[in-house]
Amino acid sequence: MIDRMKFKLTWGFLHKLIGLIVFVLLIQPLMTSQTYSVTGNEGYVKPQYLVLPNYSSDYLNVQGHFVSEFRRSGFEVITNSEMQRLIRKDAKIIALANMFATSSERMDEQEMKLRATNANINIYDYDKFALNTLIERGLVLETEEEVELKYRTKSVTYYQWQEGSEVPLPEFEDENTFHQLSYNYRYRDSFSCGHTLSSIHGSVNEVSGGQNELLFRFEFSQPQLGGRCLSEIMLQLMKRMIPIDTPSANNQQEDAWELDFHWKGDTLEMKAISTILMVPKPGKDCQDVEGSAMTDQLSLGLLGVYDVIDRSAFETIMDEQQFSLQGLVRDADLIEAGELAGAEGILTVQTMCLSDHNILKAKLISVSSSVVLWSAILTDYRKIRDIKSISDRVVETIEGL
Repeated sequence: MIDRMKFKLTWGFLHKLIGLIVFVLLIQPLMTSQTYSVTGNEGYVKPQYLVLPNYSSDYLNVQGHFVSEFRRSGFEVITNSEMQRLIRKDAKIIALANMFATSSERMDEQEMKLRATNANINIYDYDKFALNTLIERGLVLETEEEVELKYRTKSVTYYQWQEGSEVPLPEFEDENTFHQLSYNYRYRDSFSCGHTLSSIHGSVNEVSGGQNELLFRFEFSQPQLGGRCLSEIMLQLMKRMIPIDTPSANNQQEDAWELDFHWKGDTLEMKAISTILMVPKPGKDCQDVEGSAMTDQLSLGLLGVYDVIDRSAFETIMDEQQFSLQGLVRDADLIEAGELAGAEGILTVQTMCLSDHNILKAKLISVSSSVVLWSAILTDYRKIRDIKSISDRVVETIEGL
C-alpha cells in the first residue's frame, strides 16, 4: 500500500516536472527572440548633415536616443526645419549674387533695395545674412563716401559686384549633403523597463538637391514577452546600421572651439531635473546670430536626458497669464515663468561677440532652489555642429551620476 502511494507521488512529481520543462521549451523562444534587420547599407557614406523629422508626438523619446547614438557615431544631426533654413539662406545668397552680377554699376542702399524688391528678394531677411556673406567672400564691394548736401554732409554706403567674380554655386545640392531619417514604432508596457518597443521600422534617404532616394532600411521587433529595453535596442540597432568603419563625406577642419563647463556637483538635484524650459536671452554673436537660433540644436542634443517644453505651448501659457516673454531678462523672472509652464529647470542661452570671438553662454537654473546647476561657455564656435559640444558634455555628466 505504501509502495503504491510512493509510486503515485513520484509519478505525479515527474509529470509536473515534464510539463514545466515542456512549458519552458515552448515559451523560451517567445521571451528571447528579437529580430534586427538592416538592408542596403553596404557602402553607406556618412552625410554632411543627418536630418531628423519634426515629429510632434514621441512618447518614448526615440528621437532623443537616435540623436545620441548618431552623434556618438560622428554625425552632425539637424532638424528638418534647420535643413530648410540652410537651403533658403543659400538660395538667397545666389539670388542676390545674380542681381548684383547683372550690373557693373555701383548702387546705394536705396537703389539696391529697389532692385532687390523687383527681383523678389528680401535683403533684410536673416539680418542681411545674404548681403553680409557676399561681402565677406569678396564678391560684393562695400564702400562708404561722404556726400555734400546743401546744409550738411551725409555718409552714403555703396555696393558693387566685384568685376570678374563668378556667381556662387548651390552649396547643398551635392550628393551626401543631407540624409533624411524617418521611422515609426509601436511600444508596450514592460516589467523590467516600464515601457519598451514592440517594433520599429524606418529608412534613411538621400534628400540632397531635391532627391528622395532610398539608401537603406532598418527594422526591429520582439515578441510580447521579450524583455529588451529601449536603450539596448537602440544601441544594437545602431551598431548594425552604422558600422565603426563607415566613411564620412565631411572633410571637416580641426575643431577650434573651447568649452568651459562647470556643474554644481549636487547629484540629487541634478537627477531631479527631468523637464526644462529653454529661453534665449538678448544678444548676437559676430555673425549676428541670436541665441534663439541655437536652441533647436541644443534641444536635440539634450533630448536623451531632458524633456524640453515646446516653445509655442509655453508662449500660449504666457499669453494666458498676460506675461511678456520679451521682458524676461532677470533669472528671477525666468524662474517664475518656468513655474507657470511646469518646468523643473530653466536653460538660458545667450550669444555675444567679444573682440571678434563668438561666445555662447548657457546655464541651467533649478526652479525649486534658484541654484545654477551647470553652466557652459563656448568660445570661437564656427558652425552649428560645434554647439553639440555643450549637449554632449551635459549628457556625459548626467549619465555618469
